[in-house]
Amino acid sequence: MMNEGPHWFLLVSAIFYVFLYSIKLFINLKASSRMARISSYLALLVSSWAIIYYVFVDWNNGSESRLYHWLGVPIILLTIPTVTFFKDLVRDNRQSLSSLVKRSVLEVVVVFPVWVIATLLIFARLGWVYF
Repeated sequence: MMNEGPHWFLLVSAIFYVFLYSIKLFINLKASSRMARISSYLALLVSSWAIIYYVFVDWNNGSESRLYHWLGVPIILLTIPTVTFFKDLVRDNRQSLSSLVKRSVLEVVVVFPVWVIATLLIFARLGWVYF
């Protein structure tokens, strides 16, 4: 990650989440079968990992362990969208675009910040990241 300050990180995070949730919504609405939805979302996850490692990970930061880089950052960024995707898949009911967008905004604005704080505290306790 380029150390350009917190504003740069927030901007890139917002762009990443708009990309991730847009593709996730498209998959939920347009994929014809359950297998197509699963394979499309797994392809999205693989491509997201490449973006995460290139953009979000600060490899030269001494206060972050390699476990945090390889496991922690993807856990923080991809868990909430993945859990809700598979929850929708198990329920297997197609929701309208407006309900999916409302829930996605709720996830990003409320659930994701709580998740980030909780996981960072857990990772600090494990010694993966130091404040």
